[in-house]
Amino acid sequence: MLNVAKALGDRVEVLFSAYDEAVEVIRGMGFKCVVVPSIELEMGRDSTVLSSRVAAYFPKKFFTFLRQLGVEVKVLRWFKPDVVVSDSRLSTVVACWLLRVPCFLVANQLNVVLPVWSEGGFWVGWRRRIAEGFVAFILAKLWGRASKIFVPDFPPPLTISIRNVERALRFLGNSVRFIGPILSGDMAMGDVDCFEARRRLGLPLNKRIIYVSANGTRLERLVFLRLIFKVLKRVNEADWYFVVSLGFPNRDPRRILLGSGFEVWNWIPDRK
Repeated sequence: MLNVAKALGDRVEVLFSAYDEAVEVIRGMGFKCVVVPSIELEMGRDSTVLSSRVAAYFPKKFFTFLRQLGVEVKVLRWFKPDVVVSDSRLSTVVACWLLRVPCFLVANQLNVVLPVWSEGGFWVGWRRRIAEGFVAFILAKLWGRASKIFVPDFPPPLTISIRNVERALRFLGNSVRFIGPILSGDMAMGDVDCFEARRRLGLPLNKRIIYVSANGTRLERLVFLRLIFKVLKRVNEADWYFVVSLGFPNRDPRRILLGSGFEVWNWIPDRK
């Protein structure tokens, strides 16, 4: 969304709402930002949602959601925007619906993926499919309050996040539009030669480059990165090279680890 705000420039007045590390990043870019309560799902080591902990912490999470919703409503009444863009935040969509403010939702996680337990457990077979379908239906009804839904991913069959959107698509239908990755206009590669770009960035010229960028809340990033480092330990392909961003914008944007087939950065800034 920062790229969108920068592209709009001085033509419009922009106000962000965010939480955790995003607040400092947004303000550091020169934009006004309101702080809202943070909320995140309970996840396990495999990055799936822990249904048992979700049930146990539901009252607390729901109360936090109501606090977040209250802040959003208060800000909307004060700022009086012509249109609101929600970056994967349900409380923003609901607040706009309550106040009849046009809202565009940008998200590629429209439904929740429940864990698969190989030995026993509850979320197996048809019960897991029914549970996921029910959750997807409820979320779709809430997401559907947005005026339009934009998925920053490639359209099917090339959708990378298909598992996180396919069930919701059945209920949302034509209100969803796939728009591809959101990139800054001045950062688009255009006709720049790929080998020249590799040379400028100091990357191998004879290997396949896999870029891994962690985002989301701090917990989500840590869970994701734990999985990525497990993959790096197992990969023995001589022609693969991984560039990993830990997703910490408030740290020094530099390379902190260099391996035989990978390099790890705190944060990778935009480069021209």
